[in-house]
Amino acid sequence: MRMKAQALWSQIYGSDTKNTITAVQTLRNALMTGTFLASTAALLATQVFGALLDPPKLGRVQQLGEQDVITGGTSLFSATAKLSIIIACLLVAFFWFTQAVRLYSHMGFLVGMLASPLNTQHAHVTSVEELVALSDKAAICFSLGIRTFVFFGPLILWVLGPTMMLIATLCLTAGMVWADRLPTGTRLVVPGERAQDLER
Repeated sequence: MRMKAQALWSQIYGSDTKNTITAVQTLRNALMTGTFLASTAALLATQVFGALLDPPKLGRVQQLGEQDVITGGTSLFSATAKLSIIIACLLVAFFWFTQAVRLYSHMGFLVGMLASPLNTQHAHVTSVEELVALSDKAAICFSLGIRTFVFFGPLILWVLGPTMMLIATLCLTAGMVWADRLPTGTRLVVPGERAQDLER
């Protein structure tokens, strides 16, 4: 849905040079969101890495995992392995958010060039099709970053044991199913395509 909406947005604002300021403001909001989430992921990864290098904190994490009501003290993963996986998750989210920020930054320049008289048929700089393709890629990167970042919740509760991780995963799955589905009959029309039902 997000990709279709951004593709439609790119076609509308890429073809209408009168609304360039509105388009740039929208891209600025996307840049601020991506930058904030990337900074948050990096900050959390730094904090977890600090706990990984601190033996007292690492021992406390190990003790928390041994208090699980189902598995008790038996676990396939040590505290070091758990924290390392959490750090890897945050770094992957950071990577996708930074890629989204990079692409949204490029889109800001392309939107401005589409409205420029220099971007003529004989001195071609960019086109609406290129803007749509860039928008699709940015939407994919942002979506992957969000989903990876959200998965940080169950992983951090994994410190308390697999039971808490299972409960958090079930709650997260239910929340994502609710958030990703629209009411029956909701449609999004993209120019050049027939209306498609968004219900999955």
